[in-house]
Amino acid sequence: MNYMVSNGQGCWSDIARKAGLQRYGKSCRLRWINYLRPDLKRGAFSPQEEELIINLHSILGNRYSSLSLSLSLSKCEYDHVDI
Repeated sequence: MNYMVSNGQGCWSDIARKAGLQRYGKSCRLRWINYLRPDLKRGAFSPQEEELIINLHSILGNRYSSLSLSLSLSKCEYDHVDI
């Protein structure tokens, strides 16, 4: 994580190699997106966030990519499954 903070995102396979990780670039990218990003919000949705998600779902349906673009939440991509 320190490498990402100091050097930023780039070519994920290069990042894995330069950071001394024995992972593929795709694995590093997914781990960063879903678990390690400093701006990732952890924990349950607030009641206001849940209400917003439900309202957007009633408008947009199951188009989760459109729904995520309408939200300013930084949560793991798998959290919507729990609602």
